[in-house]
Amino acid sequence: MLERILALLERLLDFDTHILASITGGELEEAGRLLRDKEVILAELETLDTAAVAEEPAVVALLTKLRELEGLVTERLQTRKVETGNQRNLLAKNQRLVGRFHSVQRLKR
Repeated sequence: MLERILALLERLLDFDTHILASITGGELEEAGRLLRDKEVILAELETLDTAAVAEEPAVVALLTKLRELEGLVTERLQTRKVETGNQRNLLAKNQRLVGRFHSVQRLKR
């Protein structure tokens, strides 16, 4: 189970890195697609017993990196002029995903 959870957390980290790059490059459609894919990974993570591995050093390290990236993604979306419906939808979707991510973290404790 630890290996599966680590793999999912690493995928989330990759997705956030690509989402941040897409937003920075103005590729909002790509960022939206990545956010949808990220949502699927979060849903899978929610089905696992994450409490059993919450204190594992590798899990803690990945969660710390994810928290930092989540903050950067949200900040980048908020600092851009949110003028189009697409940008507003991306910001709202990322905020929902951040909330789900933090819910998964709380379940682990």
